[in-house]
Parts: sequence; structure tokens; C-alpha cells
Amino acid sequence: MIEASHLTKTFGRRTVVDDLSFRVDPGVVTGLLGPDGAGKTTTLRMILGLERPTSGSALINGRPYSQLERPDNSVVAMLGGKWLSHGWIGRFRRRQADGPVPAGLRRRAGMAEAALADPDHYLFDEPFAGLGQEDARWMRQSLRRLAAQGKAVLVTGHSLAEMAQVADNLLVLGNGRLMAATSVDEFIISSGGPAVRVRAQRQAELYDLLLGMGARVTPRISDQGVLLLVHGLPIARVAEAAVNFGILELVEEDATLERALLERSGMNVPTVGTLARGGIT
Repeated sequence: MIEASHLTKTFGRRTVVDDLSFRVDPGVVTGLLGPDGAGKTTTLRMILGLERPTSGSALINGRPYSQLERPDNSVVAMLGGKWLSHGWIGRFRRRQADGPVPAGLRRRAGMAEAALADPDHYLFDEPFAGLGQEDARWMRQSLRRLAAQGKAVLVTGHSLAEMAQVADNLLVLGNGRLMAATSVDEFIISSGGPAVRVRAQRQAELYDLLLGMGARVTPRISDQGVLLLVHGLPIARVAEAAVNFGILELVEEDATLERALLERSGMNVPTVGTLARGGIT
């Protein structure tokens, strides 16, 4: 089992990981999700002893990595697309091959070597990065197989559609803090179910009106500008409210993992002031 308790890491005045507590149990794949800069890789580095926590602790089977009797036989990790090999703590030694090697082949070779040690814990930082469709499918199957064998598997990522196909549990990070710890399905349901997506010429006024009608409204930046995601009102009532504000877009959305992460992690969420300044293109 991997366990973090009040794990915190600061660099100068910047807090990268903020009071993070979670557990990765054997027999499941746990996905550590969040946008770039959310603290995912730093969290893995603290678990592996490559970064010292400012406060809190990260334990593997109740011990810091540095105190494991046979760490190479207990933990296998992949960071930055590279497998961390025997005796790497303190040196961060990386296995290299002569000449360019496809990412998929490196993943397969590393997994085969790791299987020889038969560790109980696997940590993968962005394991699907740089993989084609076939190699990504192989990686998903490999991660599921490890969990079925009773291994504790922790995987980071921001490709949510990919993670939803492999993870049992989710740890959602936003700005270094834990925003949610749940299953994929429960995470989507708890984020409000279906929503109405609306864009209008007078967005700030519409925002205030919808709030006054009792809706939960989340501004979001899209390629088309700033839009509003509206929970708690049917599309017909949103249309009635928006008709006098110059409707540019009105769509009913099903709940998705991507939208749930946007709303819970704070990604691409503008302030109301942005709406008033004409954040619509």
C-alpha cells in the first residue's frame, strides 16, 4: 500500500503540493489526474524519495522509500518516459539504449524487466505519453493485469479519456490540492450530471440572472470565447433566460470526465470580471 499523509512541498513561496492525503490500495489502478502544474509528478517524486517533503509523509508499506529493505523488489517507477533502474535512488540513473528507440518499445522492455523483480508497487508518470493506439491499448491491458495480480498501481495523467479506461479510483488535483477522491462514475455524477452550455453577447448579465434563478453556473474558456455551464435548470428555462441577451450558443451536454475535471480542478475558469470585459469572441 502507498499512503500520503498531509504531504506538502514548497519551492520558495510557491506551494506545489498542498496538504495532500490519499491511499493507493493493492488490487486497483489509482489515477492521479490534473492539469499541468497540478503537482502530480512532484507527488510521485516525494513518494520515491527524490524530493524531500516540506511537511507530511509518503510511505510504502508503512515506511519511507529510503527505509525499505529491498526497494528494487518493492517498487518500480517510470518518470519522464524513463524507467528508474536498480540502485537509482540518490543517482536517478536511467537505462539508455543506443540509438532512438520507440516509446512503445521502451515501455514494453521496461515492463518485462520489472516483472522479473515482481514488485508490489508500480508508479507511472504519464505512461500513455507518446504512444500510438496499439501501444496505448497494450499499456492499459498491462496496468489492468497488474491490478488483477494484487499490485498497487498509481498512474498520473491529464488525458482524461484515456485514464477513464484504466483507472478504478481517481485522485483529482488542482493547484496542488486534492479536489476529489472517488471512482470515475461517482466523480462524474457528483459534478452535477448533465449541463446546459450557453454563450451570449451580454454574458455577465446572463450570468447574474441565472444565479438569481437558483442555477449553479460555471464560466469556462473555450475556443469560441467564454461560455457558461448551467446546472439545475432545464434547457428550455435557460433559453427563456438568455433570449434577451443575444444567444450565440445553446447546447445540452451530457456529463463527461473532461467537464467534471474542468469544474472541479479550476482549469480554464475565468472570473466574472472577464465576462464583463467582453471575454466573448
